[in-house]
Amino acid sequence: MKAEDWASDLEMRERESCIARARKPLAQGNGICVDCLEAVEPQRLRAQRCLSCQQDEDLRERQRTGGRRG
Repeated sequence: MKAEDWASDLEMRERESCIARARKPLAQGNGICVDCLEAVEPQRLRAQRCLSCQQDEDLRERQRTGGRRG
């Protein structure tokens, strides 16, 4: 197998893997916060983070992106 063929095959497999991951539904929580491991508020049982940790994550995301979305 030529190096170009191998590289093209590897790129195609990586691309297909990324597409498959993007098509998966978002994970849902199990009632335990993934950050602090405390119980998630009853109103947010399907969320992955408790309200406090989600607010912290939102702030970190705004800082990373400079407030831009997308």
